Amino acid sequence: MNRRKFTIMRILVVTFLLCGVLSVRSQNNEAQTIFLQGLEKYDAGKYAEAVQLYQRALVLVPNDANIYNNLGVAFTQSKQYDEAIAALEKSIALKPQFAKAFYNLGIVYSLTGRDTKAVSVLQKAIILDPQYVKARTKLCEVYLATEQNKEAVGCYKELLPLAPKDDQSRSNYGFALMNINRVKDAIIVLEETVRLFPPSAKTTINLGAALFQSGRYNKAISVYNRALELEPDNNAARYNLAMAQLAVKDKTAALEQYAFLKNSNAELAQRLFEIIYGDKIVAEKQR
Repeated sequence: MNRRKFTIMRILVVTFLLCGVLSVRSQNNEAQTIFLQGLEKYDAGKYAEAVQLYQRALVLVPNDANIYNNLGVAFTQSKQYDEAIAALEKSIALKPQFAKAFYNLGIVYSLTGRDTKAVSVLQKAIILDPQYVKARTKLCEVYLATEQNKEAVGCYKELLPLAPKDDQSRSNYGFALMNINRVKDAIIVLEETVRLFPPSAKTTINLGAALFQSGRYNKAISVYNRALELEPDNNAARYNLAMAQLAVKDKTAALEQYAFLKNSNAELAQRLFEIIYGDKIVAEKQR
């Protein structure tokens, strides 16, 4: 059976961590007031104003690692990435054990496509705080997004005991297992995730893809239909359903999915058209 692999959008969850107080013990009351105003502006989505307030606070307290951390995050939200990196590096220079700043710097590196650096600083955050779930989660996501699937599998194995209720990471773990051809293990992980957590179209689609890879086409069809009950407009589910239908020689049903995709996703529709009439079958996965 011929398979065609096509590009999957990399989806990373971005959650920054701010500091709520100054780090200098002999706190300057005026600086603290300005700092808190910066937090309020940030929370209101007024990132440029937050930057200005943090810079004012630094005039009064020039060596405060927490202010530099928050300044870096505000710069990032304003898409001033070079300035963000400089601020976060300054924060780390002032407080070398500052795991939160390493984590935030890892996010900026990931957002700007500097994945090797992202991995390095996230690893440092984890060394500083081995229970740092957010840093571990982000590291696993970077591995997955950059197709370092063996590393992603190992990362998720260490993460999940610390975050047993994180169904997103469990689904990603199953996805990574599929990508290193541990399909049976992927099915076990994904079936358990579907059973234990609230319904998720993404996890259901990944389970369908694993079943498809294992040759269980009728079961995959059933699972993809379940995903469409959750999200009727999910293009990946419809595309995958068509692939499974083609695998059981149901071309008519596959053409029904093609008719839907023509109006919702021209690229997937074209791929499906070529596969229907080129006798090539592949399953799309979501992460």
